[in-house]
Amino acid sequence: QIAKILGAPVVLVVDASACARSVAATALGHATFDPQMRLGGVVANMIGGSKDGAHVRWIRDAVESASGVLRDCGTNEPAMFFGGLPRDKQCSIPERHLGLHMPDESEEATVEASRRFDRLVALMEENLDLDGILELGRTCSMPMPSLHGHSQIPMAIPTPISKAKTTQNRCRIGIADDAAFCFYYADNLHLLKQAGAELVPFSPLSSTHLPPNIDGLYFGGGYPELHAAELEKNESLRKDVLSFCNSGAAVFAECGG
Repeated sequence: QIAKILGAPVVLVVDASACARSVAATALGHATFDPQMRLGGVVANMIGGSKDGAHVRWIRDAVESASGVLRDCGTNEPAMFFGGLPRDKQCSIPERHLGLHMPDESEEATVEASRRFDRLVALMEENLDLDGILELGRTCSMPMPSLHGHSQIPMAIPTPISKAKTTQNRCRIGIADDAAFCFYYADNLHLLKQAGAELVPFSPLSSTHLPPNIDGLYFGGGYPELHAAELEKNESLRKDVLSFCNSGAAVFAECGG
């Protein structure tokens, strides 16, 4: 949807670990499902073998053979095949139940994340047509607003919420914010502020008490199970939270929260 608003081409990344020619069928399905979406190119992920191997050749041949129907609706040029990324465990982000390992969990994790990123950059430079992808990006066709104030863009674009008028503070909401509770959508916090909420951060790990004079609590996502011992030790804060909940005040918790 964002690509349609911007008039930007989409590069479709397809998991090719268990398929070859059907990558072209998947791309064609995406292109025809929404004719207003510009499908400019295809990248195959998790390929077997090298960039010149049989797996990549089969996929490339299939995408190029569909050029009569697999086309970028913005330029009417055939969708390009930009190459395939091979399977490489050195680039894999380690998983855990209900999520991923965070890059800043420890110094070792930070170093490992940097190494993984460097390896992925090298793979992309070795296996993908990056110049072709950049050239495709230059075909973004979003019209500029006219000098007379009348937009030439054919579809409605939402007004950025940052331009909404901020109301005066109507309430104070305590936001759990530390290593145990760290997953928040910035838009949600921004909209709460726009609605008149003062957001007051506190740490369930280290704050001895809840912030004073709060009207609500917001516990976001995270991995509290990794910090269970520390959370258990913070008895004074746990008692504050329990008392706040029992008072009937507003409490919102999601995911790990």
